[in-house]
Amino acid sequence: MPFNIRHTGIVVTDLEKSKNFYCNLLGFKVKKEMDEHGEYIDNFLNLTDVLVTTCKMTLPNGDMVELLCYKSHPALMFDLVPRKITQIGCSH
Repeated sequence: MPFNIRHTGIVVTDLEKSKNFYCNLLGFKVKKEMDEHGEYIDNFLNLTDVLVTTCKMTLPNGDMVELLCYKSHPALMFDLVPRKITQIGCSH
């Protein structure tokens, strides 16, 4: 049964360097960049006072990557158990 993946979410520490990599080296184009905060994102992540910049980028074939750069709730790269949603690397 075929299925589609909407996007891959990746938590980064430096949004500008990450966008440069994905756009200039891999060919992605920025489609939407925004700061997210408020009750919806707090509930979605089960955290309080979240502030995260998200950047959705696409390839010509429609593949999408979402970079997330948390301005709140920083997590170390190698936090162990339990893994935090704000941890650097693939989040969803």
